[in-house]
Amino acid sequence: MISGRKAAFAIAWLLSIAGPALPAPPESSIGAEQTLRLIRSWVAGRYNNALQADQDLADPAVPDDEKHRLMHQLFVPVLVSVPAIPGYLVFQQSSVDGTEEPATITRVGLLQFFVGDDSRVRQRELNFTDLDAFKNLHRTPERFSKLTLDQFRFDAGCDFILTPDPSGRQITGPMRRGACRFFSAGLNKELTADDAVTIRPDAYFFLGRFVDATGKVMWGNASPQPVKMVRLPARAEDAGHE
Repeated sequence: MISGRKAAFAIAWLLSIAGPALPAPPESSIGAEQTLRLIRSWVAGRYNNALQADQDLADPAVPDDEKHRLMHQLFVPVLVSVPAIPGYLVFQQSSVDGTEEPATITRVGLLQFFVGDDSRVRQRELNFTDLDAFKNLHRTPERFSKLTLDQFRFDAGCDFILTPDPSGRQITGPMRRGACRFFSAGLNKELTADDAVTIRPDAYFFLGRFVDATGKVMWGNASPQPVKMVRLPARAEDAGHE
């Protein structure tokens, strides 16, 4: 999902793929609206996986293709109405060093959280087609209300289907198996997303990789461990837009 996934998803979002039906959601006292309330309170702030990246780098037992690289992510809840895009929206921005310098920003878009026809909460990723035009959009929040879907790349087949833990301590969700895929011209083969998210009060984890027909990881980290993004302490300059 973060920074490095941009290249793969740029093609995948152009597709519209119907995936297999998911099984019925597990029994839980936490309904869709409560799940959205948890997301509203949890998905906000600056995150990175520095602890994980440092541990992988220092451990000689971790193979090179399983070492997680350092990633930085900013999540800013969209607090104004966006008539053209339903659901609860979170602005997301990835950078190589955690700053907001335009040259360091690698990905900009929205997370769209909404309740699907099956009464399950979905997370859909909307990425701006014009990266440079929307860097640091959170600094001018009045622009959010004018956004329209034709400014984004997205693929409904790549939705995450979210289920809250009955304890209310985390929300997890995979993509529909086999539903998010694209053809890699460089590899001359079709790749399928192998991805899932875990959302916690102070963390956002994702797997974020693509595999070929044999299940071999062709893009992303080969480790079975997700990228473990942890929320950082708030900074003074964040006041007013997070």
